[in-house]
Parts: sequence; C-alpha cells; structure tokens
Amino acid sequence: LPDPDPLFTRDGPEPAVARDGRILLRIRNGWRALFNESGTLQMLDCDGTMIRLGVAPVIVGSAAWRNFGVSDAKHALNSDGSVAFSGRRTDNSAALAYTISALPLDNGVKLSFSLAAQTDFHLHAMRIQVDFPCSVFSEGRAQTVDQDILLPAEKKKSAWMADDFTSMLVTTRDAKIALRVETSKNAVLRDERVYGGASYKLSLEFPGGDRKAGEQWSAEITIRSGK
Repeated sequence: LPDPDPLFTRDGPEPAVARDGRILLRIRNGWRALFNESGTLQMLDCDGTMIRLGVAPVIVGSAAWRNFGVSDAKHALNSDGSVAFSGRRTDNSAALAYTISALPLDNGVKLSFSLAAQTDFHLHAMRIQVDFPCSVFSEGRAQTVDQDILLPAEKKKSAWMADDFTSMLVTTRDAKIALRVETSKNAVLRDERVYGGASYKLSLEFPGGDRKAGEQWSAEITIRSGK
C-alpha cells in the first residue's frame, strides 16, 4: 500500500498534519509540537531534542484528585497553521466545554485555553500545567524576574519552589536546552516528586468551590526557545 498522504514526518510542506489521534504542528526554525486528540501538548521537539511536557488542563471535583474525563474531542487544522481543539470534560453529572488553540511562533508555540461550565458542580481544583521532567532538567535552573532557582536533583520536604511569576526561563544543567514560558496569569512552580510525580510542575491555578453553569475560565501559555 502507498504511504498515507500527507506523511506524518518531522518535516514536510504542511504546517500541521494529523494521523491516528495525533496532531503534529510543524513550528518554524526546526521546532515541532505533538498533541493528542484532546489537545494535550505531549512532546516538544526543540530542533531534534524531544521533551515530554504534558501541557493540559487538570480538573478535579474532590480530594480524591480524579481528573475529569474527555469526550467529544475533535480538532481542526486552520489555514494559518494553527490547530483548534474542542470537546467536553466530564465527571459524573459535572460537565465543561473546552477549546484549545495552538498557534505556531518562531521557535515556539502559543496555547490559548478556554473552559465553560455546562452544569453546576463543585470544583476541588483546576489548573493548567506544564511538566518539566526531572530526568531532563535536574540540576538545571528556573529563573524569573526576581528568582533564580536550582532545580534539585533530590526532592525536598516542601514541594513549593516559586510563585507569582508570569515569565520563567527553564534550562538544563548543561544549558543546551532553554525554554521560556510566558503566562497570562501568575504561575506556581512545584517539585511534583513530593506527591509521587516525576517533574517540576508549572501551574496556572483557578479557585475551587461551588461553580454555576455558564462560568468561564481562560488562560494563555507561550513556550518558546530561551536562547
């Protein structure tokens, strides 16, 4: 059989290509972003270096920390090279509609998130997160306007690392990888290993509590080369 057209390869003439529930965004200057069907940015290819970031909203309704499921997920490849994702996040009777826009930039990608409650529900926590894997960034640095943090090789007692920032430069120990993250609202950085994870987690967080149908939340995250 002939190869599917267009080819699902790192390089090609199309700005974005979809295949088997995966969407590849070919960013300019040698960068690529790999998404799943629901709009999670799974991996970022920084000019040949693959980094698993897991950029996505996390929505939980109780202290059990069960993430809302995804349904009705779909995507559209736009003429400007962007990708638009949409669907629903549900947990029992609770439901939200979501959209995620991924716009390629020079050496990066801009992600715009929008969520809207379709039912009344109790929100225990909601955040949009970026995971920097410890296996890649251990002993690197995270720098904001007024904070310079060593990313520790070993977890400490407290997960907190930094907060109240909208721009952070994250680099590996050898400085070969440098990512600049810019956010539309104040972010928090934690060592997720304290909770059993394996990443330094940057989060944009929204207040919990009882929510009404029609309430909306939005945020933007831009990830680009820090070099």
